[in-house]
Amino acid sequence: MGKSSLVKAAHAEAVRQGLPLVLVEIAREDLGSVARLLAILGRARDRRFILFSDDLSFSHDDTQYKSLKAVLDGGIAGRPENVILYATSNRRHLMPRDMIDNGRSTAIHPGEAVEEKVSLSDRFGLWLGFHPCSQDEYLGG
Repeated sequence: MGKSSLVKAAHAEAVRQGLPLVLVEIAREDLGSVARLLAILGRARDRRFILFSDDLSFSHDDTQYKSLKAVLDGGIAGRPENVILYATSNRRHLMPRDMIDNGRSTAIHPGEAVEEKVSLSDRFGLWLGFHPCSQDEYLGG
């Protein structure tokens, strides 16, 4: 329903108004380098950045979510004030249910394993719901 289009439209509107805003897209497989990217972007104090990850999700054997959690928390250096992270996803918790269930079955404290995986989604400050609708509803009719 246009999650990515909404991000791009917000950026385009800011640029149209003359704001020094740069949209930087980062692929999921590059999340491990986000901390280095933030350090670089943070030095450009005369500009603001939207760091955008489109259709974010993680597979059952993926540990990239841990580096993203650290970035969202700000890490030791803290998150630069001129950078915000936007992500789109089709999953409430960004991870497949079997990944969460597998963590529960192999953990010493099953609840903590689930919480570790689900807590990534809790680090995003704003959630917008895009719910199924008909074409007429979508077009405002």
